[in-house]
Amino acid sequence: MTYLSIGVLLVAIAFLMISVGVAIFLYRMTDTLNKAGDAIQEVDIELSGVTKEVEGTLVAANGVMDDVTYKVEKLHPIFTSIDQLGEANRIQTVMIEEQLKAYKPSEQDLNKYVQAVQWGEVASRLYRKWKVNKM
Repeated sequence: MTYLSIGVLLVAIAFLMISVGVAIFLYRMTDTLNKAGDAIQEVDIELSGVTKEVEGTLVAANGVMDDVTYKVEKLHPIFTSIDQLGEANRIQTVMIEEQLKAYKPSEQDLNKYVQAVQWGEVASRLYRKWKVNKM
């Protein structure tokens, strides 16, 4: 055999070894890809169930949000009224404060106030006595 024949034989053997190696690699890749495909199918089936549950949850949440929105819209006039009442109360308080700052009671006014408190106390005592005697 000549050197050329030996070289061709070595190249053929190397090609055969590479071919066998690629065949083994491809066989293992096929097995791996089949397992991956099966796993993907299982995940797809599970996700379709989860997707249906999430859709149901979103529909229920949407219904709750619609209900809350409806109720808030119905309560809006009440909140507006409360706001207006608070504003009126604030204005009234400011006016009373201004009047109290400007008010300088005289001694005669204080005496009338004291007399009114005293008569109120007398009336309260009479009522209590009347109530005790009635029982």
